Amino acid sequence: MNLMDWSTRGVIAVALQSSVYLWDSTTCKITQLPPHPTEGLRGASVAMPATTEKVVCSVSWTPDGQSLAVGANDGGVDTWDVEARQVVRRWHKHSRRVGSLSWTTDGKVLVSGSKDATISLQDLRDPSDTIHILRAHTQEICGLRCSPHRGSVYFASGSNDNQLLVWDRRQLRSGGSGTITSDAQPVFCLNQHRAAVKAIAWHPIQSSLLASGGGTEDKTLRFWNTLTGECVRHFNTQSQVCGVLWNHAGTELVSSHGFSKNQLSIWKYPSLRRVADLTGHTSRVLHLCLSPDGETVASAAGDETIRFWRCFSPGPAAGAVQTPTTTFSSSTSPSQRGGFRVGGISGWADASSFSPLPSLVPTYSCGGGDWSPAKSTTSNLYADPTTIFQEVGFR
Repeated sequence: MNLMDWSTRGVIAVALQSSVYLWDSTTCKITQLPPHPTEGLRGASVAMPATTEKVVCSVSWTPDGQSLAVGANDGGVDTWDVEARQVVRRWHKHSRRVGSLSWTTDGKVLVSGSKDATISLQDLRDPSDTIHILRAHTQEICGLRCSPHRGSVYFASGSNDNQLLVWDRRQLRSGGSGTITSDAQPVFCLNQHRAAVKAIAWHPIQSSLLASGGGTEDKTLRFWNTLTGECVRHFNTQSQVCGVLWNHAGTELVSSHGFSKNQLSIWKYPSLRRVADLTGHTSRVLHLCLSPDGETVASAAGDETIRFWRCFSPGPAAGAVQTPTTTFSSSTSPSQRGGFRVGGISGWADASSFSPLPSLVPTYSCGGGDWSPAKSTTSNLYADPTTIFQEVGFR
């Protein structure tokens, strides 16, 4: 699942059980999307059984940061107008959870991947609500990325079947309406990974270069020429690869890892020299997203924390800094440390050094509620603000 995304307008969306929370990194304001929207809907709405709780499984911002796609465990996808706080389109074309979402660079086509092993594409400009269904994977789609390059027609999908597929949207036939099961086939079937492929990232400059990472039985990062299908570089990271991100210049990348390291690593490209290991998480680092200015990486892990890392320089010559050497700890209440509380989300910070960041309800386990002494957790504030400017813990 892909439960966190950072918009070009500086707003982080985090999925927590049945809710989506939005944190504005400029104002530090937190809002919650209404859990049961009904106004402004377009498209088919399929209600879940009364005994089934709807759980959010994926979130993805449009490139302009105005709309947010939300995938759920019932196979449905909602598109939100965030400013109006309304769902403007809803469809239900998957039979199982939607754990992967990605928009084309113009924000007009939404691609979704499901546990039912299908990929769907919907052009939001199409008044007939035509949805194309692609079938090539045999297990859950766990990674999905449209090329970020202007006018590109390519996207890549990764699956628990260990395959990385590269697709060309021009192969979808035009015409018709409703749900169309397409006979389109991927341009390339890349089968060199030996485990699930969740980590996928297109190079920001070289439009034909694609990075991918494999799971526990694979542990490799691979780099592909999508014009030829050739693997041009690869190396073993010695740990499960859960996510990967390029810096804006395409000269470095961050990978996030699960068993056995549970850390982030920064690599130079194309030398693949390790620049830094970012340690602190105690469980799989499942989700990564990059700030609009390209400097900061947010990571979310199974240890129920979100951490913010200053990884890259703002200029063309990207550089990384090392992990913090000094740590301050506090378990005092938010009110004592310049804290805040909104809708069951609380956070705190050392006002002399940091801006408040949210401490969120657990994504993967039960819990939540406002801060109380009985539920007090430790917030680690790092002395070097150029490295990681705050760690915040789920409760």
